[in-house]
Amino acid sequence: MPLDTYPGGFYTLTFGGLPNSVVNNSFQTFNSNFNIRYRFAFVHATSALCIGGGNQTLTNTQYMARYIGATPPAAPFNTPFQNFTTAFNANGAVWDFENATTRRLNNEPHEWFFLRSANWLAAELTRTGTNPGPASNCSALCVNMAITGPASLCTNASYSVPVVAGANYTWSATPLGSVTFGGTGNSVTATKSPSFNGTATIQVNVTLAGCGDRPATINVLAGTPPATITSVTQPPPSYGTINVYFNLPGSVSPITSHKWYIDNVMVYSSSGVPNSPTILNGGSCGMHGVRLDVISACGTSASNSFQYYKSCGSMFTAAPNPTNGQLTINVIEENTDSELSQSKLAPGPSATSRKAYKIAITDMTGVRRKYFDYKSGITTTTINISDLRAGIYNVSVFDGKEWDSRKINKQ
Repeated sequence: MPLDTYPGGFYTLTFGGLPNSVVNNSFQTFNSNFNIRYRFAFVHATSALCIGGGNQTLTNTQYMARYIGATPPAAPFNTPFQNFTTAFNANGAVWDFENATTRRLNNEPHEWFFLRSANWLAAELTRTGTNPGPASNCSALCVNMAITGPASLCTNASYSVPVVAGANYTWSATPLGSVTFGGTGNSVTATKSPSFNGTATIQVNVTLAGCGDRPATINVLAGTPPATITSVTQPPPSYGTINVYFNLPGSVSPITSHKWYIDNVMVYSSSGVPNSPTILNGGSCGMHGVRLDVISACGTSASNSFQYYKSCGSMFTAAPNPTNGQLTINVIEENTDSELSQSKLAPGPSATSRKAYKIAITDMTGVRRKYFDYKSGITTTTINISDLRAGIYNVSVFDGKEWDSRKINKQ
């Protein structure tokens, strides 16, 4: 069997002087331990060192030299091929097939092939024509491929990645149409769409022939992100106002003013950042939609239109409205003073206790969907209607003398 004296060299192993019993059984091994590795290695032949183009005589100097794939040897011992690859022990480690003193910082006596390098070798062996095929050295794509640019985008800004010689750059953004790009190459100008406000993801794919793609992304806050209205309450016993709760994310530019709309009609405007909750006149009795617009130097953004039910006097309140399932019923104390009763102010000494003894939930066709009976009467309770389909329902409360009803929106 051949052994390397330098990568690609060999000398003949003989059995001269060994006992016949050893020679006869030289290829039989008993009680052996096998070390299985998930990689493939082979011993080079001297012809594997393809330098000089066949026009130079290779000597011990060339065979013992250290070669690195990224820096092929110079003329006259240059390689005639486009790709030049080596297996190089760059850190001086001793491999398990070496002893403690040989081949440190030299070419490895074996070439190791993992999945990527094995695929490259297979492609090289089967490739035909003038296509250069996959590259053996793709270290150019191993740089820190991070997008450099501002984390906020009001109108336009520049974004870039490191230069990779010979690479193509493809820029995109999600959501689709949120950001457009001007220019090509590793540096572009990103422009926010006038109609978009929120978080956008800018992405670039860096493609190097024979090496594949290298993606990079960055999230940017674009324009004036809209507020999200989360709930509307109508604090008892006041029936004129509503409390509007909302979440407002950060903005690229400071918010300079805001406007409130009910049923698409502006009801209030002010400078600066709105407070949560904001107290508004809830409008007339019935269902309404409330919306918040926030304005900055980057533009105007509108929140969701939140639907709520405005009560105009009742023996009870039902909140939250709309609701996802949990509905709290509060019975309002009865005022005997007619002026207090009409104005719905907080009850004074003339107020009398009121209780609810029955609660019914009916759909808009009049079919009863829920029924609750309280023999001793209650002043407050929470009921679960999460199993009802989304839609408008009537909540009816009986105080021992009469029924009172109002609509709720089940989401």
